[in-house]
Amino acid sequence: MIEIRGCSKAFGTLMAVSKVSMEIGEREVFGLVGSNGAGKSTLLRMIAGILKPDEGEIKIDDMAVFDNEKAKEQIGNLNMNVRRTVTAMHTPNMRSVINGTGTILHTNLGRAPISQKHMNRIAQIATGYSNLEYNLEAGRRGERYSHFEKLLCKITGAEAAMAVNNNAAAVMLILSSLAKEAKSLYPAVSLLKSVENSGFRMLWNKVEQHW
Repeated sequence: MIEIRGCSKAFGTLMAVSKVSMEIGEREVFGLVGSNGAGKSTLLRMIAGILKPDEGEIKIDDMAVFDNEKAKEQIGNLNMNVRRTVTAMHTPNMRSVINGTGTILHTNLGRAPISQKHMNRIAQIATGYSNLEYNLEAGRRGERYSHFEKLLCKITGAEAAMAVNNNAAAVMLILSSLAKEAKSLYPAVSLLKSVENSGFRMLWNKVEQHW
């Protein structure tokens, strides 16, 4: 933080800066606007520790600026610090890592890697409009599940299929379907817990048999 308290600076009879006070907090951008001779450059030189105020004080992070090499160093590094901060703001937080855990499908590491071929296809579709929920053959609104339902049914042998984006949603759908008329959810819930890591097809069959 830069703190300026009642700073004044005169050159002979010319008062260049008169009783200026302000605070510039961390990550704040402060602009000085004024005509030629308004004292902008004089104020900046005082903040940089080049000129000593006739009155008042200037501190950077509670350090007096004038005759303080550490404070002057911070001012000297201002451009570099601004550049570093701006670069960090525009650098994506996510990055590639090496999975050395032995777990192939790792939730914390993005689950399964996607092949470059499929990524190119996703990019081709996602960067424009698509028929996500539009049936091109019928010429009307469709279902987003239609793009993969037949494939999932073929793989699993199920009569119908749906995809959700997390395990909790899948469990909720299973319970709402299989325990709709039940007085208690305990048998289904306990069974779901016992096979939660065994795959949804197996989970579905076991709950169905139990019920």
